[in-house]
Amino acid sequence: MRLAGAGIVTDHDFLTGVTEDDHHNRAISRTVLVNAQSIAPGAYELRVSLGSSGFRTFRALLRGSISVDIQGHVGVFLIAGGASEDCSAIGIAPYGGSGYTTSYMGAYSRIHGDSYLSLIGTFGSGIALRDAYIDDDEAVLEFYNTSGSNRTLTVYGTLAVK
Repeated sequence: MRLAGAGIVTDHDFLTGVTEDDHHNRAISRTVLVNAQSIAPGAYELRVSLGSSGFRTFRALLRGSISVDIQGHVGVFLIAGGASEDCSAIGIAPYGGSGYTTSYMGAYSRIHGDSYLSLIGTFGSGIALRDAYIDDDEAVLEFYNTSGSNRTLTVYGTLAVK
């Protein structure tokens, strides 16, 4: 572990011939980049290869293309695990009008019954992030097109996987 040798005793210090990679995967990161993907009404799964199985959780910071005044872009920070609908997110989107634009922040939890992990329109007109989970050797981001016709998905960000 990174703490070994810093005067801190870790579990690995007591194991002979066993390193941290012998019983859990080393953390990795993956880039998510979809500039303009037309998706049909309903669910669309974006699968990001992790290179191997054995990962248990990931965190992601995902942005859409709409600007939130001077604060950045719409998007979400999410935490997901190995099961569908076992994830939570915090999102930001522009709010207000008449020259008084501010931002809306919301917390979403599929565990507690929320339908989506973001506001509809965060990742394209009528598109929301609906679910996130690990499926064997892939991180799955499920977007949902709520409109009656094809819409353009735009999302970019980073996954931190452990």
